[in-house]
Amino acid sequence: MLIFKSEDTNLEIILDNPLLKNILEECSKFKDLETGGILIGAYFDNRAIVSEIIGPPADSIHEPCDFYRGTAGLNELLDEKWKQGEFLVGEWHYHPNNSPEPSPIDDATMHEFSQDEKLNCHEIIQIIAGGNESMGWEFSVHLYMNNQKFKFKQQN
Repeated sequence: MLIFKSEDTNLEIILDNPLLKNILEECSKFKDLETGGILIGAYFDNRAIVSEIIGPPADSIHEPCDFYRGTAGLNELLDEKWKQGEFLVGEWHYHPNNSPEPSPIDDATMHEFSQDEKLNCHEIIQIIAGGNESMGWEFSVHLYMNNQKFKFKQQN
């Protein structure tokens, strides 16, 4: 189990090691193209528990420096997850051969999502994988809420 904490908020983000492996497997499939998907989970007290990594929908667009996450099948998937007590808690994506830190576009998108009433995800997590198989992988974890961005660091 991986636990991420921020000095600026009392929230913890928790996910199992195999989930990060799932992200890396998705990144490896697309090599030098950006890819991504969504994070499914739930909030309990001061913990966000990520329970599932969903890869890119079929209508996503993958480019070397851009990723446009599609929406094909997401409404149905999220409806099913909602019935199981889980929901969208965030997004993940890949910066191939580059830093895992969010770009200004990444930040703007996450702030927009955190304020979107239709998404109903006012505390949205973003996990970015950077690097590649040969140079090594890096991750960044951020939370966006109330027009603020919080950086999280792995605790274990």
